[in-house]
Amino acid sequence: MDSRDDVGSEFAHVYSGYGKNLPDTLLRQARNAMDTENLVHRSHFNIAGRDYEVLVFCRPDGSHVAKTYFTSDDVIINDGPSLDHVLNKHQRLLPLAVNSRHILEEFRRET
Repeated sequence: MDSRDDVGSEFAHVYSGYGKNLPDTLLRQARNAMDTENLVHRSHFNIAGRDYEVLVFCRPDGSHVAKTYFTSDDVIINDGPSLDHVLNKHQRLLPLAVNSRHILEEFRRET
């Protein structure tokens, strides 16, 4: 098994924790991303009683990118020069992303 298969398994494990099966498209995206990015950090960030997974990858140029997958086509992504920088940035912006999605859901229910 190559490292991309390991990553696919890792992402499948991430989503199984939320009671979801990993969509094939997300698995392909994860495998393709691993051609250029290496997973270097994984943590959870609690917002309003729900845990959101934060995955940080290192790119070949040394920069970093943090990602949180809401769905296979809804991902918040932040990049920066270092792990600490991108993790801090992502944790500041993640609550805004979560809250904006809740506001949109409420609006759609009311209309």
